[in-house]
Order: sequence, then structure tokens, then C-alpha cells
Amino acid sequence: MSTEPLSYRAVLRTPHVTRSFLSSIVGRLSLATSGLALVLLLQRATGSFAIAGGVTAALGIANVVATPWRARLIDRRGQAVVLSALSLAHAASLVAIGLTPTRGCRSCCAWA
Repeated sequence: MSTEPLSYRAVLRTPHVTRSFLSSIVGRLSLATSGLALVLLLQRATGSFAIAGGVTAALGIANVVATPWRARLIDRRGQAVVLSALSLAHAASLVAIGLTPTRGCRSCCAWA
């Protein structure tokens, strides 16, 4: 048994851990940043943090509801195929949201 104290450095020196850790960080980065970006975009377009929070909450709930279906699809089709397709769809949707003028948001959130 090793006498080295437990630390992140010791864990990251374990074979293959650093590669897995770094790819996980990169993969999860959009989860944190896209939610914040969506809130800021909607707040700027509608002028209301309440609407931005409501839309973001609806997106979070939809993600939770879709998780079992996503998991079943991964079981049936394979992880690489499904996650590649989902990541491309997610990236395309973020680009589309970013390129959409804010007036489009005002028309979809007409109740604002």
C-alpha cells in the first residue's frame, strides 16, 4: 500500500485518469455555460429575469424527462453513435440560438 497522502495529484497520476478527467471536464463545460448564456440572452431579449428563469427551468425539466429515453437509445444503438448525434444537435442548437436575432425571441415570448 502506498504511503503517499491522498491528493488530486496522486489520483491524476493513476494511468488513464488524467485523460478521462480532462475529457469529462470539456464535455461538461457546456452544461454550465449554456444555461447561463441562455438566461442572459433571454433576459436581454425580454427584459425579465423571471421569464429567462422560467424558460431555463422548463429546459431543465425537459432534460430530466428526456433522460430515460436517451438512456434507452444509448442501450439500443450504442454510446458512441447516440452521444455523437446528441452533441452535434446540441452544438447546432446553440449556434442557432446565438445567431437568432433578439427580435425573434420577443415574438416567441409575446406574453412578456
